[in-house]
Formats: sequence, C-alpha cells, structure tokens
Amino acid sequence: MKKLSLKNSDNLIVDEAFADFKGSCRIKNLSGETIKLYQYQFNVFHRFLDDETFLISDVTPATVNSFILELRSDKHVCNDVTVNTYLRGLWAFLYYCMEMDYMADFKIRIPKVDKKLKETYTDSELNMLLKKPNLKTCGFSEYKIWVFSNYLLGTGNRISTALSLKIEDIDFDSSMIK
Repeated sequence: MKKLSLKNSDNLIVDEAFADFKGSCRIKNLSGETIKLYQYQFNVFHRFLDDETFLISDVTPATVNSFILELRSDKHVCNDVTVNTYLRGLWAFLYYCMEMDYMADFKIRIPKVDKKLKETYTDSELNMLLKKPNLKTCGFSEYKIWVFSNYLLGTGNRISTALSLKIEDIDFDSSMIK
C-alpha cells in the first residue's frame, strides 16, 4: 500500500524537505543540540548543492558520492571521522525523505574509518597518578583530583555524568551511587 504524502514530492526543494525533517525531529523529541547539529550538517550539504531550487527528488547516489569527495578535498575537514559525522547527519535526513516518498530509495554507505589509537599511560604513570596522597601534607586540590580520578576509574562514568552528580544521588550508608 502506497503511503499518502501531503506534499507534492515532484517539486519539493531540499530546503522544504529539511524543514519537514526538522519538524519530525521535534515530534520525536530529539534534543535541541541534535537538531542544531543536523542543521549545521545540512548547511554544509546545501552549500555543496549550490542551488536554492535543488529538488530533493534529484538527489541520487551520485550526489552523495560527489558530496563525500568534496568533503575529503575540503581543507577545513581534517579527517575521515569528520567526513563520517557529516554523512551521518545527511544519512538521517535523506532516509527520512525516502521514507516520506520525497525521493527514490537508495542505500547510503558510510565509509569505514581507520581510527587512530590514542596514546595511553604506562603502568608507572598510572601508579603515580593513582597513588593516594599524604593527607597530612597534600593540599585540597591534590586530594580532590585524586578522589575524582579514582571515582572515574572505579565507576567508568563519563565526565559529564560525574559532573552532574548531586548529593542526593549518593547513598553513603550503602556506599552506592544512584
């Protein structure tokens, strides 16, 4: 059964399709930051199209491939991880358009990226960082950093989670963090 479409997708320009997509994101209750990221990524794609009246139905796999090549040749796009970030936003938008029958269905492949390994601490450096300071001679800052480092190591929490902890999240009687 064919889906009903409220807009005539034959002459729907990319800007109008993106406005619909943003509305859909708001309906799904996506965060404002996510929608802002989609907007930024869309702006890069829109500049690539370089045509205010570009029809969404004219976007093809060749368009996406050309966009990928353009991103890779851009001096401001540093690496393949950044290229993939732009493509994930475009992927979400274009799949929405395909679902709404604004354009023909096609598969969008996100290229593989070789991630660089981050340099880690040596065992001796870790021992030095995690060694409990002498409470009689250390300052508050040194002790605070030691406690925070051990908290992160012990819980595996992200820094944003640790920073958003409140006193009521800590149950001192049972030594639990909620």
